[in-house]
Amino acid sequence: MKTRIKFSPEHRLRRALRRASRHAECGAWCLWCGHGYRLGHYTSEAEDAHLLQCLNFPEKGKQQIRERQKRDRVRPTHAS
Repeated sequence: MKTRIKFSPEHRLRRALRRASRHAECGAWCLWCGHGYRLGHYTSEAEDAHLLQCLNFPEKGKQQIRERQKRDRVRPTHAS
């Protein structure tokens, strides 16, 4: 039987940054898991899409992203 070890957030962050730093072509990294965004490919939309799938990102944060996306979709556009 496997026992899952719970690491502190600081330990997980250090591990994620260590993994991310190995990729020189990355311009941005997820601080929750170390996922790297290639230079020139980081956008807030790409970040949101990743965070919604990130296993280490808290569910409360995912819910806030979903609510913001829902608000942005129903926000009326102003005609000139």
